[in-house]
Amino acid sequence: MNQPELGAEPVALPPTDLAAVFGRNNTLRGRLHPVPVSPPAAAGEDLPAGQPVSGAATETITAKPQQGSTSAGSVVGGAGGIIIYVQVGLRERLRQRRSRDGSTFGEIVLDAVEATHDQFDTLLAGAGPRTERSGLFVRSVKTAGNAEPHVQVYVRVTAENLDVLDGLVRRHRAPNRSALLAAALDAYLT
Repeated sequence: MNQPELGAEPVALPPTDLAAVFGRNNTLRGRLHPVPVSPPAAAGEDLPAGQPVSGAATETITAKPQQGSTSAGSVVGGAGGIIIYVQVGLRERLRQRRSRDGSTFGEIVLDAVEATHDQFDTLLAGAGPRTERSGLFVRSVKTAGNAEPHVQVYVRVTAENLDVLDGLVRRHRAPNRSALLAAALDAYLT
């Protein structure tokens, strides 16, 4: 019995259709093109220190998405999501409006922007963190506006509406998208 120890020598396994093994359909088959992988270094072959081992572990594998598909997280023509930061109390008012009207967060946000866009300069006055220099560093100053904790709210919007929102952020010099939308929501849901 002169067999090598388990794991002492690499063994190439035949290709296996894991989708069939786990009983899944093959809807993703063919979406990514196979990438050839160079064979691992021969057993017992020493590599110079600092040299990467050839093989699948060091290859960069890239696959182009199929025509008509989009990469994860991108918004192309359809709806996508953004995260905005609002105060806890404002999130509660947003939730109440959603349950009362049956609207989505996205619809409420867009309604708020529509209703308050002519007041943005006033609503955004003093928006953003106040800072003061004390010694070497500039530090944020707690104010009544930022004393309440902020939370994330996920809002679905189309790419076209996102472009409009970002244009409003630039036009009104809002510190960021969250500040603009929180100001609009606060005025709208009062």
